[in-house]
This record gives sequence, C-alpha cells and structure tokens, in this order.
Amino acid sequence: MFNELKAVAAVSSTDVWAAGCASTTTHNVVLIEHWNGTQWSIAPTPQPATQRSGPALNAIAAVSASDVWAVGGSFEPLVPGPAGRAVLRHWDGQAWTLTAPPPETSTWSSSTRCGVAAVSSADVWAVGVHTLVEHFTG
Repeated sequence: MFNELKAVAAVSSTDVWAAGCASTTTHNVVLIEHWNGTQWSIAPTPQPATQRSGPALNAIAAVSASDVWAVGGSFEPLVPGPAGRAVLRHWDGQAWTLTAPPPETSTWSSSTRCGVAAVSSADVWAVGVHTLVEHFTG
C-alpha cells in the first residue's frame, strides 16, 4: 500500500490542498489532503462505484476557499472508447463532488487530465494527453 501526492494548490497559508492517489488492499482511490495551518488531514472524496486499476489525481487548482478543482485519470477500459476515464473533482467550500467530464471527441484521445488552471469558477482550463484542451465555463 502507498500514498502518492502529485500536486498542490494554496488559497492561503492556512488553506492548502494536495492531490494524488492512495492504494488499498484491492485498488487505488483518489486522495485529497488539506492543510489548515496546523495539520494535514485526508478530505472525504467521492470514489467511482467500480474501480479495477483505480483513479489518480494529477493536478489541482484553487480559485478561492470555496472553489478548488482537481483533475486526473483512471485506466479502467471503456467499451467502446479510449482506455481510460477522466477523474474530475470540485470543492465548493463544503464538500468534494464528482464532476462529469465532457464526452471524448477522439478515439485516440486519452481521458487522463494532466493539468488544470482556474481563473474563476466560470473559467477553468484542463489539459491532457494527445493535446487535449478543455474549457469549463460554469
């Protein structure tokens, strides 16, 4: 079993988020940790209902204390479609929620998102493998 953090975003010195993945005895799960200025804690995060190889978060961006985005991917095969699935999470100040990705536009495109930048809650950009660029406008 292991924990792996891949990205960090800070709203302030008492509001910092880190994202990645953790392994259990049967599969991987997304992992989000929060720094409150005193200590790190694991944030409760929704997990997909089925997971074989499991998801991982690769990037995280913070607009404010109530608007944080995390992106990544899962390598569970889709039939039909690319050999992966997008992993998107959003923090609204109260809880992390699953966010549905837009449909894939190419069978060559991996669903894995590798980076995210957020200007505002209505201006979020994600990038991924094979020159995937997405723009979320709220």
